[in-house]
Amino acid sequence: MLNGCKPMLNGCKPMLNGCKPMLNGCKPMLNGCKPMLNGCKPMLNGCKPMLNGCKPMLNGCKPMLNGCKPMLNGCKPMLNGCKPMLNGCKPMLNGCKPMLNGCKPMLNGCKPMLNGCKPMLNGCKPMLNGCKC
Repeated sequence: MLNGCKPMLNGCKPMLNGCKPMLNGCKPMLNGCKPMLNGCKPMLNGCKPMLNGCKPMLNGCKPMLNGCKPMLNGCKPMLNGCKPMLNGCKPMLNGCKPMLNGCKPMLNGCKPMLNGCKPMLNGCKPMLNGCKC
């Protein structure tokens, strides 16, 4: 393709300086746009959500209208924690890693689990059917 962007399934494989626009590829971003199976489609403010959210790059996801597009019931945190969203995750002192049902704030941040756990002071370790603290 033009400028060496290499097609990959329905998207494009980013080069060191990001992807150049393609017919079904991804829009260039400051640090390049990492396409998934269906590729990144151009949007006004950066990378279009992949699946139900936005995959952060080295500097996080470019903000959309309300911050990072929600993934299920939360959002992938950026360097300074999660931005408040309608159904997303609540900001925490040290940032939170949201999961399927979101994280509740605590002193040292929370570690997510498949079925959710109430975090303790030092966080809970994930397990299949509950949390081990």
